[in-house]
Amino acid sequence: MSPNVDEMKASKDVTGLITALGQKDLRISAATALGEIGDPRAVEPLIGLLKEGDIGTRLAAVAGLTKIGAPAIEPLLARLQDAEIRGGVVWALGKIAEQAQDTSLLPDLVDPIITVLEDRRGNVRSAGVEALGKVGARLDAPLVRARVEEVLTLALKDKDADARKEASTALEKMGKPSAIPVEQPVQVKRSAPARPARSAPLIFGKKPGEILVWVGVALGLIIGLILGDFWGDDIFDVIKGALATGLIFGLVFWLVGVVVYAILLSRSQKE
Repeated sequence: MSPNVDEMKASKDVTGLITALGQKDLRISAATALGEIGDPRAVEPLIGLLKEGDIGTRLAAVAGLTKIGAPAIEPLLARLQDAEIRGGVVWALGKIAEQAQDTSLLPDLVDPIITVLEDRRGNVRSAGVEALGKVGARLDAPLVRARVEEVLTLALKDKDADARKEASTALEKMGKPSAIPVEQPVQVKRSAPARPARSAPLIFGKKPGEILVWVGVALGLIIGLILGDFWGDDIFDVIKGALATGLIFGLVFWLVGVVVYAILLSRSQKE
């Protein structure tokens, strides 16, 4: 027969309720009952529940620790180095800070919580930023409060969107309306459209060098044929001579075309 959580709560049977945390079907109700009783003996068992994968169980553990309050602070701080439950621990610390009646304990939470913001996991950093904001909102010491504001301002640039959002919200609650809105669109200054580069004039859609090379080849062939007697009596010698002359003239005219095009292009870009 399963133990009756309500009866144990009514009789403040802390030992029995701690034992009930070991039963999955009683875990949440037992954690809630322990929080309402507020006995410090329940702190460590409730912290142990932060390792559970079930979100409902973790929420019940945090709620229980929050109700126990100040006696849970030191044990929670001691477990911040446990990476497995760091997010839940800092979450609980933030909740306790939010509801604490004695705010003199809060400055001691600042530095330990700030270390959480170096965690590589975005969700853990987000929980740390949220907790730091809850602490900062209730701080009276000006220097400590200024340190919290400085760290939260840096958190506005965190890679995690939730962390940035929590930082912005926290700064607003601390009276810093000048905090940069998380979703503020970036204003892009529009510059005047670039002036298109001007090109040198073309001849029949071609660069001068492309036209002149063929003019040179044609002219060279004609001159080579006219000078046929110079190459000899054999027809093949005449043809070879004409081709050689055509190539030479073509190369010379192409070089002239390149120079002309470069001059025209330079002038057009200066206009």
